[in-house]
Amino acid sequence: CPFTGRGGCARKGAIYQITCECGEVYVGETGRPLSDRIDEHVRAANKPSLKSYSNTVWAKHSKSVHNGESLKLTIKVLTVERNTNKRRAVEATYINTLKPSLNTKEELTDMVTTFGIS
Repeated sequence: CPFTGRGGCARKGAIYQITCECGEVYVGETGRPLSDRIDEHVRAANKPSLKSYSNTVWAKHSKSVHNGESLKLTIKVLTVERNTNKRRAVEATYINTLKPSLNTKEELTDMVTTFGIS
């Protein structure tokens, strides 16, 4: 896998961590093949001016911190969970524990909505 340096790019249900060369971190999840989702992040980071990517976390980071230049990103699979609700709960737990600098609070808000937590 060109993103992780290991196999598993076709893996579905991954919770992953992306680290920028500057040290900023993002945690995400996908039910799709990991390579599809990571490719979207990489395109957004390296082509932040494209309209379809302009509001993504990586496009904003690229523009504000790196003057829109291409970024070197490191990807790590944290775990795999095929069940959507469990995967989102695990992602929220990782975000709460790791406190990645590029994540918004939307993931935790989604958990409150999904599970009726208040």
